[in-house]
Amino acid sequence: MPSRVVMLDFYFVAPHGTGSFSLAYYLKTLGIGCFRQSTRGDIREYIAGQTHCLGLNIDNSKPSEENEKACIKRGGVPTVWLVRDPVDLLCSNCNFIISSSILRCSAWQQQLPVKYLVPEMLLEYLLLGEVNPYYCNYSSQLLKVKPFPLLCLDTSELSSEHIESSLRSIWELLERDQEREFVLDTSTVGKNFNSFKSRMQIFFSQLSLDECPGIRIHIYTKDYFPYMRYTKMWTENILLFDLYNFTIDGNTYVLCLQCDNFDMVKKSAESIFARFEKYISGYIRMRNSYLQSVSLTLDAFKITSQRILEILEADKRLKTHFLRTQHKELRLVKKFRPDLLERWTSFAQIGADIW
Repeated sequence: MPSRVVMLDFYFVAPHGTGSFSLAYYLKTLGIGCFRQSTRGDIREYIAGQTHCLGLNIDNSKPSEENEKACIKRGGVPTVWLVRDPVDLLCSNCNFIISSSILRCSAWQQQLPVKYLVPEMLLEYLLLGEVNPYYCNYSSQLLKVKPFPLLCLDTSELSSEHIESSLRSIWELLERDQEREFVLDTSTVGKNFNSFKSRMQIFFSQLSLDECPGIRIHIYTKDYFPYMRYTKMWTENILLFDLYNFTIDGNTYVLCLQCDNFDMVKKSAESIFARFEKYISGYIRMRNSYLQSVSLTLDAFKITSQRILEILEADKRLKTHFLRTQHKELRLVKKFRPDLLERWTSFAQIGADIW
C-alpha cells in the first residue's frame, strides 16, 4: 500500500517535550496507532498495527516528503493538540539538550560543549540561535493542518490522576467503532517513559560479539521494554524480538535480538544467547555503575524553571524575544484553552502582561 493512499483518522500535534511519546504509547495500547511526521519509507507497518484508527504525529521534526504530500495537506481531520507551560517546556528542552550532550560525550569520551552547560549560553542558543527552537511551535505546528474538531490537552492531563479521562476524551473525539468498549490497561499508566534514566538505556543497551556478525543484543529493564520496543520500531524501523529475561541484583532485564533477517537466526537463537550469557551480568553491573556516575554529572548541570525565570529577568533581550514569540504562539491556546494560561504558574510569573 503506497503512502499516497493513506487516509488519516486524526492528527496528533505535539511539540517536543509535551509528553508525545507517552501519549502515543497509551494510544497504541487502545488500538489507536500513529506514526511520526519524520518517518521515512513505507508506513504499512504502522497501518497494520492499528485496530481502531490511524493518526499522524506532527512535531518539530522535518517531515518526509511522502508523508508531507500524502497526509499533512488533508484538512478537516480531528486533531489532538498537546501543550505545556512555555517556561516549563523550555526548561524540559534545555535539560534534554544537556542530558543528551552528557550521554554522547560520555560514550565517546569527548569534552562537553560549554554552550550546553552554561544556562545563559544555552538559553541564548535556543532563543536567538539559528535553530528550530523546541519551545516555539504551538500555533505554528497546528496551523499546518486544518483541525476540526480540536481537543487541546495540557501535559499535566497525562498524569496518572487524569490520563484515563484524557484518553476517554480522545476516544470520544474520534467517534470510531461505537460498539467497541473503551478499556485502558492501567499497568501502563504513570510510568516515566522518556526520563533521563530511560534515555540512558537507549545509549548503553547494545552488546555485540565478533563471532556473531550482524547480530546485536539489546538489554532493557522489564518495565521499560514494552515502550522501548514500540518507540524503536516507531522511530528507527528496527525489529526487536524479546526472547529471554533474567534477574540481576533484584532487577529484571529483557534481552532482545536485533538482526537483519530474524528467520535466518531464529533456530539458533538459544545458542546465540548462550554465547552472550557469560558477558551479560558483568556488562550490566558495569553499565549501571557507569550510568549512575553520568546521572551525577547531569545533577550538577540540570536547569530548573525558576533558574530560567531568573535568567530571563536579568537579560531583557532574551525576555523580550521570548515574550514576543509566546504572544504569537499562544493565541490559539488562549482561544481554545484560556484556563491553561491561568494554571501555568511558571509562565504567569513572567508573562502576565503578554496580552
